Amino acid sequence: MKGLRRLYPSRATDIVVDGFGRSGNTFMVEFIKEWKKPVTLSHHLHSISSLKEAFRLNLSPIIVLIRKPEQAVASAVIKNKDDFKYKPLGVTNYFIEEWRAFYSYVLKNHEKFVIVDYTTVFSNRLYSSIQFIFDDELLSKDEFNTIREKVNKHLQKDTRHEFKRKVPSNRKELEKQKCIEAMKDSLLLNQCQEIYEELCQKHSYQLYN
Repeated sequence: MKGLRRLYPSRATDIVVDGFGRSGNTFMVEFIKEWKKPVTLSHHLHSISSLKEAFRLNLSPIIVLIRKPEQAVASAVIKNKDDFKYKPLGVTNYFIEEWRAFYSYVLKNHEKFVIVDYTTVFSNRLYSSIQFIFDDELLSKDEFNTIREKVNKHLQKDTRHEFKRKVPSNRKELEKQKCIEAMKDSLLLNQCQEIYEELCQKHSYQLYN
């Protein structure tokens, strides 16, 4: 709990970075830490309450990361299913509902956020997004590439089970595809997809530039 309190938004917070788990949160946070150190961030809370507190404190920027719901949910399921006592379907529905609740709130308040897509975080488009978010501080392309390489090397050092690591693997991808196939008829997931598409439409200039 002490660690969570440390990550919660406060008047000392410089930047807020959050989103549903498995949506590029760690990469984005580590990139910003490396570039703008020293910096105080609120991150990895994955909660509506922390976003509300950031609003109350008038913090800026508030960066929300988003990933296609079936991809984010499947990744969360294979990471966490051994930690749940429920049957697999219960775990899957739990994460679908968590995704829907979080981004329903984001959609209702979308003008308060800078939204960055998961695919942007792990592509060269991140450079443009960084320039858009932090237009008062220039970052050269060489600096960008150096920081990105350093963050990638840091994430590769994760020694946990491959399903919990924040780097891709063939086995993880196979398990994700099985999970996505099992979810394909989910009405809840269809609702999530509608939310995702609406957010993409409203923030296309941020997501894909």
